[in-house]
Parts: sequence; structure tokens; C-alpha cells
Amino acid sequence: MDHQDWHTTTFPKPKTLIPVKAVHKDGRVSAASKLDACGDIPTEIKKKVLVGKRLVQARTAKGMNQKTFANLFNISEGALKLYETDKEPLPGHLKDKIQRALKLKLS
Repeated sequence: MDHQDWHTTTFPKPKTLIPVKAVHKDGRVSAASKLDACGDIPTEIKKKVLVGKRLVQARTAKGMNQKTFANLFNISEGALKLYETDKEPLPGHLKDKIQRALKLKLS
């Protein structure tokens, strides 16, 4: 074993810069602030457009239940429920079809 060179490797702790404003009054530091201090989060975060509530309002204003609304646009009831709760984004072609049929703007 004379040919093996065993040296201990130590890694220094990385320095984290946490802005002062990110520290709460009780001394806690938010996780988002820690990530942002290291530059992992983009500075501009896009807001997610929630169309589910508007879709429910439009459907109920027309006096339709989920089953008839889903049949009108040839989608399943399960898919409509996912769109209304914003668990799945509303596909563009379907969004256009609904906007044209109901004469309203969802976004």
C-alpha cells in the first residue's frame, strides 16, 4: 500500500450572506431569504394567473353545472374540476373556445 496517497480533504463552510431585513423580530430567518441571498431565486417572480375562480363564476352565471359545462366543451368532469381549482392550467385552445362561447375574458 505504499503507492496510495491518503490525505484528508476538508471543505470550508461556505459563507452565506443574509440581508438584515430578512431576519424576523424573534431571530428567525425565512427560507426564501436564505435562498435569495445565495442568488438561487430570480429577482422577478411572475404571478401565476388563476383563472379557476373566473371559470366557476362564468359557469354559475350561465346557470350550468359542471357536467353540462364539461359536455358543452367536450372535456371530462374531472378535467374541469382540476381547471376550476387551478390544479392544472387551462390549455390555450380550450381557454379561447370558452371565451368565445361565453363572450368574456378569463385572464
